[in-house]
Amino acid sequence: MSVNQAVIFTKPGHHLGMDLAPDDLAERVRSFFEAKGFRFILSKKVTGAELAERDVIRQHYLMYSKAACAPSAAELGITEKGREKFASVFGKTWDDEVAAGRITGTAELLKSRGLDVHRLFRLWNECYSDGKTAKIQDGIVAAFLPELNAYCINAFYPAMEANFYS
Repeated sequence: MSVNQAVIFTKPGHHLGMDLAPDDLAERVRSFFEAKGFRFILSKKVTGAELAERDVIRQHYLMYSKAACAPSAAELGITEKGREKFASVFGKTWDDEVAAGRITGTAELLKSRGLDVHRLFRLWNECYSDGKTAKIQDGIVAAFLPELNAYCINAFYPAMEANFYS
């Protein structure tokens, strides 16, 4: 008999307007999978502090966290195809926008504008809801945030990380 194993990683849902206690979420997950014929051999709950200590979220979302945590635009590793996609979506060149200071690392954007991660996420989510974000290459999703006159790379990630860890 072959055995398959999986890790089920649930995310905080409060940003979706869901008010589920952790035990309620765990029960819903268990019920869903058991109804499909799966059985649970081991179940373990891990706190946000434990996740943070082991840097689990950054590792789990490595492709997105690398770009969101890059200290500068130069360290984002934009390829020529990524630059072309950026220009086709936003009508401006990547290099011109970097030179103008409108593309920086997300941490720098947060610091220079005095924003917290949740405010940045709300601005990002407005763009996302309006279909104004673009995947310009693997791991890099960009949006122009008019209120900041700046582009943001993977602005969903810092808020997501903060939510997991809290």
